[in-house]
Amino acid sequence: MEHLRIKKVSESEFDRVVRNAGGARLTTEGSADYLFPNAVVELKLVMEEGLGKQTRQVKLASLFRELQPKRPVVVVDPELLDETELRAYHSIVSGPIKSHVRKAAKQLKVTGDRYEPTPVRVIIILNIGYTALMPDDFRTVCVKCVQNNATKVDWLICGGVYFYTDKFDTCVIAPLEGVPIDGLRSLPWLEKLQKAWAEFVQEAITDALKVQAQVSESAMPVVDLTFDVEGIRYVKPTPKMPPSNFWPSGTRPRDNSSGINQSPPVARTFPSLSERNWNCFRKHLGFHSHLQSSYWEWLNFQAEEERKLSQKLRPFVPVDVDYDEFGRWTSKPSRDWLFSDLSRFATHLFELRIREVLGRLKDKKDLAIVLPEYIELVVTEIGQDQANDLASIYYVSEMSGRKVCVIENERIFYEYGATLAASYAVKRKVDMVVYSKVPFPRT
Repeated sequence: MEHLRIKKVSESEFDRVVRNAGGARLTTEGSADYLFPNAVVELKLVMEEGLGKQTRQVKLASLFRELQPKRPVVVVDPELLDETELRAYHSIVSGPIKSHVRKAAKQLKVTGDRYEPTPVRVIIILNIGYTALMPDDFRTVCVKCVQNNATKVDWLICGGVYFYTDKFDTCVIAPLEGVPIDGLRSLPWLEKLQKAWAEFVQEAITDALKVQAQVSESAMPVVDLTFDVEGIRYVKPTPKMPPSNFWPSGTRPRDNSSGINQSPPVARTFPSLSERNWNCFRKHLGFHSHLQSSYWEWLNFQAEEERKLSQKLRPFVPVDVDYDEFGRWTSKPSRDWLFSDLSRFATHLFELRIREVLGRLKDKKDLAIVLPEYIELVVTEIGQDQANDLASIYYVSEMSGRKVCVIENERIFYEYGATLAASYAVKRKVDMVVYSKVPFPRT
């Protein structure tokens, strides 16, 4: 299902908003854009996606990496910042707006000097493409930029079009707010401009629902913004849509750009043998097989294989293999048995057991009893794309009060994580995996 698109706001379209509010377009070379009965106005459209610039990405990475150390995915969310950090954040993201403000101030001065008495000088800044900045942050940054980079500007009017969708329901926020810089001067036409803007936005939304805008002329909804710095993924998540009646769960299924449509291998299996079973198999496989010359050497061989082969995302899993059970499973006569046959049987048993564990998979909040021990999977959901999710797996013993970290903050989505957790359950001979899904930041 494709995203709905709405038409981008252009200067020519905003001309109509201004006319409906009682203003007029100025056409003199080097002038500001509009003239109202008591004011000259310069319009600036912020079209640039500020997070697309590499130097800005590096600065943001430095700021947010300190707050979320040792994570392969870092969330860029200003709500996580304290007052000092927030000022730094606003300074980093203000670049595109700062340059607009400086140019606007010059044009307003030149134009204002032509009139007597001196008109109110107004900058209008509309956010058309800087989706990384939400309305409140955009307003804050605009105010700071005007206060610090423009002299003799009397009013700031800032707003924009923020378009959200879950591919079925649509939400558009289009603020237009006046901020007095010089509190002694008024804008009697501001309310008319806000009304004309609201009518224009409503018309644009209606048109979008009737006729899909051309890609070249349209704006995509606000989506997750991602960038990578030094091997770390940074994600600026889009705000969540309100619950929807269209999707059975209330929210649309999340995307998954990982390219993984089935779980990768989650174990290296190995036939684990008791001394009795080792002696029985050795009679048929002989001394020159991987069974070694003595049971003690066999145990050392198994330990060395685990040391060499075990990985966090593909653990070494010894699987108990019984001589009699293997004999019933294989179709080969005993004289033809190979160590590779034992290995295949161990893999067969592992697959049976991991399916059993996955069949008992339980959401932790739905547990009605206290389990003596279990494997716990915690998936931190980041934004709209499961490819950015982080998973942690723990062994939990309620009887001893132990909680042992198996893996932590690996870039793994839920389905993959559940299979990996079940693999660790088989390895530790634990019957249950329980899971929790938590958004980031946790609410």
